[in-house]
Amino acid sequence: MVDYHCHLLPGLDDGATDLAEALAMARALADFGFSEVCCTPHCVKGQHETSPVEVREAVQHLQRILDGAGIPLILQPGMEYYLDGCFESFAANLLPLGESRLVLCEAPPQVRPEVVAAMLELIVVQGYIPLVAHPERSESVYRLLTIDAEMPGETTSRPEAARVASTDQ
Repeated sequence: MVDYHCHLLPGLDDGATDLAEALAMARALADFGFSEVCCTPHCVKGQHETSPVEVREAVQHLQRILDGAGIPLILQPGMEYYLDGCFESFAANLLPLGESRLVLCEAPPQVRPEVVAAMLELIVVQGYIPLVAHPERSESVYRLLTIDAEMPGETTSRPEAARVASTDQ
């Protein structure tokens, strides 16, 4: 099994607070049957501004520790991007999940649907596929996904960026 959304890297966001907690989480994931984990710290302007380089380095460091501890997990780098108006400052240097084209993102509940759609489009135009975390938390995602149903008889099409994969972990 693969976990595509995990805050395993210690001290980078509101996930694992230290190495001991990260090791305990990694052991639990492996014991449960996971073989691969995408480490996806939050990327939020003004709160969690870890760079893709720092995430890759943290993944490599933790992978060495897991290997030494005999914990059979393969770690992949990634980030969970917050789709607010500040996302644009990160959009030119996105870190997808591992070797995939998937970019994990979260639509804040207070952000208007048109802002979320524009931020999703920034991901798509770069050749990536948005993977929406926690879609159940966002009215904006709901509105983007139901726009066709709200306009019976009209031939509107929702933005291509609204046709996204989702994860609710």
